[in-house]
Amino acid sequence: MKIKKMTKPSLWMFLASTAYYFVAFLVFAFIADCAIRIWYESGFVFTKKNVTDLLVISGIVGLAAGSRTWLFAWLDERKARKSPPPSDPKP
Repeated sequence: MKIKKMTKPSLWMFLASTAYYFVAFLVFAFIADCAIRIWYESGFVFTKKNVTDLLVISGIVGLAAGSRTWLFAWLDERKARKSPPPSDPKP
């Protein structure tokens, strides 16, 4: 089995992970907000402020999670560069 080599952290990786987390949290927050509104208010009406709040919160979460993903990938790549290559154990 061939192991795929990890790619270096790049701007594309940062933007893709940020967009992914933004969309994922936006969907999750929208579903949660709808469920809470239906449970407590017996229906839901979204105003422009509700949508803006969901977009801002999703943006913050997406940026934080995307930054974290990129930072840890960068640290792993740096650690792998500094460590010596693994030696082949003899049976």
